[in-house]
Amino acid sequence: MSSPAKYSIPLFGVGPNMQDGDCIETTVKYGVCSRNDIRFTFALGPGVTWWKGFILFQKNERNKYQILTELQDDQHPVIVTIRRYMLEQNHLVFSKAKTFGIHTNMYHIEDAATALKGGAHYAFTWVKD
Repeated sequence: MSSPAKYSIPLFGVGPNMQDGDCIETTVKYGVCSRNDIRFTFALGPGVTWWKGFILFQKNERNKYQILTELQDDQHPVIVTIRRYMLEQNHLVFSKAKTFGIHTNMYHIEDAATALKGGAHYAFTWVKD
């Protein structure tokens, strides 16, 4: 199956110097919630104003998705918690607005189901686009 996004990257690929010139800072704290859950914070860094999305795409139906959160301009960070099993059934994708504001699925975290640990809190801050 092809990736639901322009780039398919491992979790450790989220950071500086991403393929489209993006930088997403990542921090993690373990033992924050139930081992059956994963908690995320999604935020925009200073000066990042274009739309960004954090989305789950169903693996078996490419046109079905759930927006975990979306941010634009100086909105406050958003915290979401999902059941860990959802990563086995869905692709985790970072999206952004590109030319003319078109929402584009950019980065599919290819190993999300195994790399993201239950009970952990992952904070993603999009600091450069």
